[in-house]
Amino acid sequence: MARYMKFKKGPRKVKKKPQYQGRTFASAAEIKCAKDMQERGILWEYEPMKLKWTPPDKNYAVDFGVTRADGSVIYIEYKGYLRSEDKVKMIVIKRQHPSIDIRIVFTHPEKPVEGATKRKDGSKLSNAEWATKNGYLYAEKVIPDEWLKVGG
Repeated sequence: MARYMKFKKGPRKVKKKPQYQGRTFASAAEIKCAKDMQERGILWEYEPMKLKWTPPDKNYAVDFGVTRADGSVIYIEYKGYLRSEDKVKMIVIKRQHPSIDIRIVFTHPEKPVEGATKRKDGSKLSNAEWATKNGYLYAEKVIPDEWLKVGG
C-alpha cells in the first residue's frame, strides 16, 4: 500500500529509499558506490559515525568509512549534487573536525555548485573547484585506488 504525506499542494506519494544488503541508503548513487567497493574487495561501512557540528547543533553522518591497506580509515562523502546547505555543513565539519580525513566523490565534479554566480568568463564555480578551495580531496564516480594505499 502506498504511503502519502500531506503537503500544502495536496498529498504526494512518498518515495521509498533504496535498499542494498539489508541497509537503507540515501540514494541509488550511494548504492552504486557501495557495489563498486564490494566488487573491488574494499572494506567499507555505511554511515559508520556521526559528527556533531554547530551551529545549528546537528549531527552529520558521513556516507562511508573505507579501510585502507594499512588499516587506517578514510571517510567518503558521495555527492551527486552539492546543495547550499551541504556546502555550509562541509565547511563547518572541516573546521570543527580537522583531524578526520573526509574526501568527496562526485558523480559530476564539473557541474556548478548550487547558487554559484557567473564569473566574467561566463563559467560558474564547479563542484571540483569548490572541493579544492575548501581543502577536500575529490574524485569522480569511484574511489581512486591511490586513496586506498598507505599515505594515499
